[in-house]
Amino acid sequence: MKQFQFDYHSITTLKRDLDKISLWCKSRVFSHVVFQIYSNSMDRGQIDLVCDVISQNFPDSIYMGCSTAGNIVDGHISNAEISVVCTIFEYPTTQLKLLQYTMDADNAVDVVGSIKEEIKANPWVKAVELQLTTLGVSMTPFCDAFKDVDPSIAIFGGGAINPNLTSTETCVFSNVGGYSGKGVLVLLMGGEDFFVYTTHVIGWKPLGREFVVTKAKGPVLYELNGEPAYEIYHRYLNIQNDEHFIYNTLEFPLFYKRNGIDIMRAPVACNEDGSVVMSSDIEEGVKVRLAYGDPWTILASVRKDGRNIGVFSPEIIKAFSCVVRRIFWGKEEISSETLPLQSIAFTSGFYSSSEFLRTGCCVNQHNATLVIAGMREGKGGERYDFEMPEETFSGKVSMINRLATFIDVTAQE
Repeated sequence: MKQFQFDYHSITTLKRDLDKISLWCKSRVFSHVVFQIYSNSMDRGQIDLVCDVISQNFPDSIYMGCSTAGNIVDGHISNAEISVVCTIFEYPTTQLKLLQYTMDADNAVDVVGSIKEEIKANPWVKAVELQLTTLGVSMTPFCDAFKDVDPSIAIFGGGAINPNLTSTETCVFSNVGGYSGKGVLVLLMGGEDFFVYTTHVIGWKPLGREFVVTKAKGPVLYELNGEPAYEIYHRYLNIQNDEHFIYNTLEFPLFYKRNGIDIMRAPVACNEDGSVVMSSDIEEGVKVRLAYGDPWTILASVRKDGRNIGVFSPEIIKAFSCVVRRIFWGKEEISSETLPLQSIAFTSGFYSSSEFLRTGCCVNQHNATLVIAGMREGKGGERYDFEMPEETFSGKVSMINRLATFIDVTAQE
């Protein structure tokens, strides 16, 4: 498995990068070429242009992509609006199939039914990668419908997002279904020599008292402890119900247990009646707490999982990181948790609206989470050392780190 990662700046530089890939392919034996295009821009003209050039130069390849809140190239955040990642699968036994469906709240479960039929018809499938539009659609039925899929099959991916977080316009696009504002891309991967390892990193800690969800319907959280949900954000965090609500609350998701694991739910809007629209469904009767990010806890989790990924010996790593994490870390520190993965293997991905990962038999929709998928062809065996330097924080993150330490110590005392 070989990978090329680069940013798009102009047609000239794009063709130059594609020529390099073409020269490599002419001197090697390979089975599949996949281009993933991440766009931190909703400029459809530019997206279509990049897709057309790739299609003209590699007519037999797969291309797929989505809108993002930032792109990850070589383990760090890119400054470019559009980034391209080309993965070349070398083993003849590796098999791929790309699917695209139009999806909304009414047909999400039916879409999963079609995906399951494809998985059943292709017993070589070992991994399912998803890129999908999630805003305005309850993803809980979509996730729950995967429960009866063979538990050995990994399912992971990320939700498309608009760089302007207050906009609900997002997109996915591919060479099998074109450009879509409401859709899901499904990349089936497998074969006897294909292997995948998945994990996720949170690092957010529960803060303060516990609340009971006393009224909720779908993603709309009406009441906590019998009062409007907004009052919790207003009373404890002094957040106003205005146009800045989403930016002020994203770093303080709700923390609770679902399907036996820790789950975050981020608020995305506040209604006039004090109800809060969450990133996905939240059930009545569950106990939740506000959560905050702790830099040391996050990096400790990355360090632990990084070592495990190194043991797996991946050739490429895909990272689906929530936009919440990008806002939390800030521009200067955001790559602290993804750049170390580059010491193991080629690392790429994007900042998303939600992250999806199968744990056990359940596919969960996450927020404020970093989902990681490592892949390789062949048995591996060579363990890669995970290199992660000790961090010294500055600015905003330094302050957050000191406050997190203060909260931990005072809670213990």
